[in-house]
Amino acid sequence: MRCCTLVQGVLTRRQRRQVCEIYHEAFAQKRDRLILFPRSKKQALRIYEENINFEAGRYVLSKNDVVGVMGLDYEGHRFLKLKWSTLSKEFFLFGAIYRKVASWVDEVRKPRSGELTIKALAVRKDMRGKGIGSQLLHEAINFAKHMRFHTISLQVVDTNTSARFLYERMGFSAVAKTRYGFLTKKAGFSSIIRMKQCVAVKT
Repeated sequence: MRCCTLVQGVLTRRQRRQVCEIYHEAFAQKRDRLILFPRSKKQALRIYEENINFEAGRYVLSKNDVVGVMGLDYEGHRFLKLKWSTLSKEFFLFGAIYRKVASWVDEVRKPRSGELTIKALAVRKDMRGKGIGSQLLHEAINFAKHMRFHTISLQVVDTNTSARFLYERMGFSAVAKTRYGFLTKKAGFSSIIRMKQCVAVKT
């Protein structure tokens, strides 16, 4: 059910904060315990607001509030990249160095030529089950076709079975699985599954 409006890039300050709230709600366990280690939720939201490239996102609005977020990486565009200036301001030298190295590990795989990567897909808790995730994925597929990308890729943790089911229903297939075992136990998962979908580009 498509009950909401989908927009690209241009958001008010209040809506940008809502994007950060939804992103944090969805990924805090993974990012906060493996990369960011913020002292508080307030600090995490402040960092996201400074480092998210809102132009590289798609957003679903309901009554002018952001209820769905999709972050995209593609040639020349990154949805989230932690800047040294932000990290050094928030955590000082040694804390910033550790977090920057951790973020490099997370960001090491950049989209290949002709590839669109969905780096984040999140829906506000009270709006889940209303087709917003499907709406955002349809937008990603349409955008890939418009930009003549050949492949859409994404990653999902092994414990997020509902998200994996949605991706499979939308035409994505698992192509690789990386096991981390105890290293990521505190973040709530033991492996990451990479999925992709080939896009039929009209000639």
